[in-house]
Amino acid sequence: MKACNQILVTIVAAICLGSLVVADANAGSSPDRLMPRNLRCEYLANPLGIAVAQPRLSWIVESEERGQMQTAYRILVATDSKLLSEDKGDLWDTGKVVSNRSIQVTYDGRPLQSQMRCYWKLRIWDKDDKPSSWTKPASWTMGLLNSEEWKAKWIALDSSRKREAMGEKPDLSGAQWIWSPGVDTRTSAPVGIRYFRKEFTVPEGRAGLGDVRRHRRQQLQDVSERPENPQRQQFQGSHGAQRQRTPAKRQERAGGRGDE
Repeated sequence: MKACNQILVTIVAAICLGSLVVADANAGSSPDRLMPRNLRCEYLANPLGIAVAQPRLSWIVESEERGQMQTAYRILVATDSKLLSEDKGDLWDTGKVVSNRSIQVTYDGRPLQSQMRCYWKLRIWDKDDKPSSWTKPASWTMGLLNSEEWKAKWIALDSSRKREAMGEKPDLSGAQWIWSPGVDTRTSAPVGIRYFRKEFTVPEGRAGLGDVRRHRRQQLQDVSERPENPQRQQFQGSHGAQRQRTPAKRQERAGGRGDE
């Protein structure tokens, strides 16, 4: 009896210990109650060529719990993504800022240089002052901030460059503008749509001309062999009957007049 009781106590203790282990594991892997998503810099995801010295950062707060809200945030900005993986921001570390703001947070760290690439991430605190996990790193690239840094040239005609002489100009003495007869295009051009037609003769033996003619003949043959429309035949038949009945009516009227 004592042996049975000892076995029962051992089983109960093992079940309780297992429950505690599972509870601890679930507590450690529980999802964040509040999490920032969709990191944006100047309203863009990982933009290139940001032309402002102090970009504005934004994010969206998501939660599956009713009544949750952001009460604080912390932003890290670094010159290398490896520093972010160590939770270090050599450009900007806001520390914990008590605020529910999540849009247009102006960068206020070390001065940024042209063509610099910046990596950033953040975490937030919920209404119970519990921090979320760090977000995945995002980035932006600075553009050229100073006008003297532009080294490109404008695309335009360089009047100082001597252009090579072009070939002989074509003789246009016998040419004329195509327009409506009797209209001087040099002094007036009436508003409207104009259609122009030019008749020309294609020499025999030109490639493709025979194929066009055969195709046209085939179309005409298909139309001639196509059965007539039954509705059209019916209409013609009724029309023919009307033609036959018309003389009979005239004869009846003539006869009636004769009887009178």
